[in-house]
Amino acid sequence: GTEVLALVLELTDLNGVSREERRAEQIARAKGYSVRAGLVRTADKLANLSEILDSPPKWAPKHVIAYARFAMQVVEVCGHVCPAMALECQQAYEQVLARYAAPQSAPQTPSS
Repeated sequence: GTEVLALVLELTDLNGVSREERRAEQIARAKGYSVRAGLVRTADKLANLSEILDSPPKWAPKHVIAYARFAMQVVEVCGHVCPAMALECQQAYEQVLARYAAPQSAPQTPSS
C-alpha cells in the first residue's frame, strides 16, 4: 500500500495549471523519478503514442504533433530506465510524425 501510494504521488500531475505548465512540470519532475516511476511514465507515453497510431484522436494534426513531441521530451529524460521501451517510443513517435506532419511542398520553379 505505502509503495503504491508513493508511486502514484510521484506520477500525479499538477492540477489547476495550464496544459503547458503541467507538461513543463512533468518534464522537470521526470529527471528525479525513481526507476519504477520512470518505467510507468515511459510505458504510459508508449501506450499513448501507440493509441494515436491505432485509434487516431479527433485532434488537429498540430495538436497530435505537439503531444508526440512532449511525450518524447519526457521519454528522453526518464526512458533510460528501459532503453528497449524508449526505442519503441522513438519508433512510434517517428510514425506519428510521418502520419501527421504536413508534407513539405516542393519549391516552385518559374516556367520558361
